[in-house]
Amino acid sequence: MNALAEAPRWYNALTHNCTTTIWHHVKAVGSDFPLDWRLLANGYLVDLSYELGTVNTSIGLDELKRRSDITARAREAGAGEGFSLSIRDGLPSRPSTVARRP
Repeated sequence: MNALAEAPRWYNALTHNCTTTIWHHVKAVGSDFPLDWRLLANGYLVDLSYELGTVNTSIGLDELKRRSDITARAREAGAGEGFSLSIRDGLPSRPSTVARRP
């Protein structure tokens, strides 16, 4: 941190955002996750994930998004112990338990 404070580096929000940073890390460990424009416009990442089968594809994408919205649940849960579990209760199953698309 001190080095960055002394010599700041420019942050490129297009090519080095939270999503592309993760992509660079998983590529470094051998992932074959493709480079795609939706990594740069990370609001579309769920569409790419759906196409690749890295999210539940047993239901339609719009339904998956609707059923995965945790906003109300998070507000009801409030901060504190058990928050993480309570917001995930009842979400669509994860890909490890769903057959992936070819």
